[in-house]
Amino acid sequence: MKVICTEKNKVKHWFEAIHKTQLFESSSLRGLGSSPTVKEPVVALQAVILDSPTPIQALRTWLFKQCRAGQDTLVLDLGEQQWSKSDLAELLSWVESSAQTVHVLKLGEAALDLEAFAYLVEWQQQTAVNVNEWDLGNMVVTLPRARILAQLCDNMGGKGKINFSQSYWDSTQMKVWLWSCKQGINCNRITLGAMRCPAESIDMLMMHCMLPSSKLEVFSTGTTLLSERALGSLLAGIRDKAVTIQACVLCRQHFSKNNSALLLDVLLNSGSLQRVALMECLLDTYDWPEASAAKAKVKKVYLETDIEYSKDDTLKKLISLGYKEERKLTEHKVWLTQ
Repeated sequence: MKVICTEKNKVKHWFEAIHKTQLFESSSLRGLGSSPTVKEPVVALQAVILDSPTPIQALRTWLFKQCRAGQDTLVLDLGEQQWSKSDLAELLSWVESSAQTVHVLKLGEAALDLEAFAYLVEWQQQTAVNVNEWDLGNMVVTLPRARILAQLCDNMGGKGKINFSQSYWDSTQMKVWLWSCKQGINCNRITLGAMRCPAESIDMLMMHCMLPSSKLEVFSTGTTLLSERALGSLLAGIRDKAVTIQACVLCRQHFSKNNSALLLDVLLNSGSLQRVALMECLLDTYDWPEASAAKAKVKKVYLETDIEYSKDDTLKKLISLGYKEERKLTEHKVWLTQ
């Protein structure tokens, strides 16, 4: 009797937590038993995180029957599951039954065989569910996976975001992906995250992202350090009036003297760029003007440094271009506007 009461209490507390947080974590299923011992209303979830390997039967019992995906689901994290095509099809059918939007679909450390991964991309093409962001997680990209990712990019229709996260690429896979994308870079947002990739492959990626045919509107380097050539390609691209990028986030980048001059040119002459973030970047602004008659065309700049702004020459040079402090978040973070 004591064991039954304890199990009922665990189940009751689990339901209480799910109702309160609208968050399903597969690791929370430990110790709940094979079926619910109490009846509760079906829970509408905001996030599903499969952070622990879980048998599909347990997901059927606790996720598919006791919960439903919220119309506006924030996160669907495939986590650490080993997915077959049939198991993945059950999960996606459950998502489709109630969700209209999934803001982030994270592959995490999920083990997706090629058949399951191809099915996931086919589902994206056919479903009415709108997936705003694809996070590649720790995927090790092989040649077949590169071709499947090209199909994903072609299917995005100039919308959505690809987050390279911590995915691993070599030069061959990057070439195959870029050359297999029939529509070019066909999403409107990319972040490099902390991707692991040879420098020459990132150079190639930057060249493709900056083509006039690219649909990109927002680009972020994440914490991936660009080579001088790749950073130069990025800056030259966003200066080009034919490129449609409206916002660019540069994080922990090292600017040579030439690329620092190119950044100044971007601020003064960019065609479509409206916002730029410089986060803990090393800049050489020695040759930037102390006072400039020409005013910058980029409307807003977010500046984040690891020293106080009173000691930061970059801030002074930006003010000389006509920027004014709009909002100071901390001693190290400030929004500037024209």
